Amino acid sequence: VFVSVNVDAEGNIVSIDTMHEETPEIGGAALDDLIAETIKTQTVPADAISGATETSEAYRAAMQQALEEMQKQG
Repeated sequence: VFVSVNVDAEGNIVSIDTMHEETPEIGGAALDDLIAETIKTQTVPADAISGATETSEAYRAAMQQALEEMQKQG
């Protein structure tokens, strides 16, 4: 899972684009839920989605990397 995080001028997450090879019905649906939760709460969900644990873990890792890169860029 690869993510591109888009933020507004205040640094709020406004959208997240993903590239993945997950099955649309399971992993893809889980990613949609994870993205919606991330934008709503402005944090990466700590809990995995039932039935999509690997996708959830890959999403968290990708988000962590993206957020670290954003911090480095200032």
